[in-house]
Amino acid sequence: MDVCFLETVYDIFEIPLVVVQEDSAVCQIPDNGASTLSFSKERELFDELVRFFRRREGSPAIYMENEYIYFGGFSDPENLRCYIWGPITRKDLDQHERRAYYHIHNSATGMEIKKCGTDHVSKMLAMVYYVETGKKTGHIEIPFESGNLRFDHWNSEEKMEHYQLEQSEEERGHNSVDYENELLRIVKSGDVAAMKNLMNIEPMESDEIGVVAVNSHKRMEYLVVAMITLISRAAIESGVNPEKSYELSDIYMQRLEKCRNAAEINIVGGKAQLAFTQLVQDEKKYRSTVVCVERCKDYIAKHLRKDFRVGDIAPAIGVSRVYLTRKFSETEGMTIQQYIMQERCSHAANLLKYSDYPISIISEYFCFSSQSHFGVQFKKIYGMTPNEYRKRNRYIESYGSGSQDGA
Repeated sequence: MDVCFLETVYDIFEIPLVVVQEDSAVCQIPDNGASTLSFSKERELFDELVRFFRRREGSPAIYMENEYIYFGGFSDPENLRCYIWGPITRKDLDQHERRAYYHIHNSATGMEIKKCGTDHVSKMLAMVYYVETGKKTGHIEIPFESGNLRFDHWNSEEKMEHYQLEQSEEERGHNSVDYENELLRIVKSGDVAAMKNLMNIEPMESDEIGVVAVNSHKRMEYLVVAMITLISRAAIESGVNPEKSYELSDIYMQRLEKCRNAAEINIVGGKAQLAFTQLVQDEKKYRSTVVCVERCKDYIAKHLRKDFRVGDIAPAIGVSRVYLTRKFSETEGMTIQQYIMQERCSHAANLLKYSDYPISIISEYFCFSSQSHFGVQFKKIYGMTPNEYRKRNRYIESYGSGSQDGA
């Protein structure tokens, strides 16, 4: 294939290319070396990619190295040359993720990892493949594969037959609908005592569900992820602010990543069950029957980290400002402005306790006009400055040591 054409393709898509003949890279675009994967240092990946695209017998394909980094390419009809574009990422990589990838592949930190959707890359492959072979292929027909899974050769009917046979031989079932309904009922009722009782009587056991994964660690992880998803939606249905429910769900999902075994995952799942039930209980206890007041609170929760005015709320929820102000004060025993300040200081207190963010950043994050203004308002509510609160309440295990500033 003409090198000038390939350079033009790079100018358009900005995805690095390596051309392989026999077992050597004969062309790299761009040719500065630092912008492409150094296959001389990472022979294992090089060999895997070449084998993969040659197995395709001239057809273009996408090779998924992991959940977000991939390569696209094909070999020529005679299987003499392989054209390999990548690495490409489907998401923005942070600095830690980039360094980790460079470290795994012994590559220079200047290596380019282009962010580009697979649909865009498939169209590029279809175009270049046509120029090389004269054969047309629809970009949606280009398959995705990885080193251990052929997505285009997956036969669900065949897998289902084998799975059902194994299930019947081992007399294994799935969690009963009755148990699931009881779990959701308790969460929606906000009955913490009933939840504790359910957990004592019927603890989660991954061995009693279908084989969603062979590994017991992953099996329990999938079970807990599904459970958290269900109870977070149940909490919302019972009246919990969606933002609160989603945020709590995110916290427990993130915690699962740190679990080292199935036992730890089970503990996280149990804590999530109690946390969501408690959340519903708290909401039922304090939630007002005045619809406009609750809609006002929902608006505040969604905009807490944005610079908005009290006057923005009434038009947004479709009531008069005078009516909303009066109803809110009657129901909550405070003004809307006081409530906003209370909520902002409450969330700021959590960051002071559980993070090492400087107080100046926390102040700016919650839209206080200045750090000193934050300090004054915080002290009105907590009886101490933000710096004093952090020293008394900081949760040492949650983060490493970091700099602080006073207020």
